[in-house]
Amino acid sequence: NIKVVVRVRNLIAREEDQLKAFTTQDATDIVQKNTSKIWTFDRVYSQLDNKRTVYIYTDLDIIESNVSGFNTTIFTYGQTSSGKTHTMHGSQEETGVVGMAVEQLFYAVELDSQQKVLDAGFLHRDLQRDHD
Repeated sequence: NIKVVVRVRNLIAREEDQLKAFTTQDATDIVQKNTSKIWTFDRVYSQLDNKRTVYIYTDLDIIESNVSGFNTTIFTYGQTSSGKTHTMHGSQEETGVVGMAVEQLFYAVELDSQQKVLDAGFLHRDLQRDHD
């Protein structure tokens, strides 16, 4: 299964004088302001949704599938400053999706009485550098 989700973030300081171009209409639609264009996705998260909400409704079942033996991938894509790193890595105040996934993986393995081999990888790629 492939899910396509969008997380709309608040404007950052350098953008505050610009008009907001998009807004969330509901949990699946984004509307381009000043037009009638609407884009529909599997899930849309607004500025009010925190990382835990994103994780629960988008990533939790992916990690559960992985624990059940399926190969899985969580992939983020977007332009610079769109919030990918903030969502995936989090901050001191709020754990990101990667941290929540790792916690869930190890918790699930710990609960299972059978011995398991866990092979996981993480790659963060941006224009300036790779993190492996």
